[in-house]
Amino acid sequence: MAMGFSGCDLSADDIAGKFQFSRGMRHSYDAGFKLMVVEYAESTNNCQAAKQFGVLEKNVRDWRKVKPQLQNAHAMRRAFR
Repeated sequence: MAMGFSGCDLSADDIAGKFQFSRGMRHSYDAGFKLMVVEYAESTNNCQAAKQFGVLEKNVRDWRKVKPQLQNAHAMRRAFR
């Protein structure tokens, strides 16, 4: 069923698809990678580090808060639970 927008012929599924937000895949990162991102963020800023390494800026902020834990952890450790 097409919607009656002028010049547009969109189905209800097309419209619903445009407004659905997907969370995407959940990623886990090891402590070595997190430290590398944190060091880059300290030399630049959180936003640039997030873009450079393809992670969320919130992750960079969180990792900067736990930097001492990351430094003491094994490089391949992924989670602190």
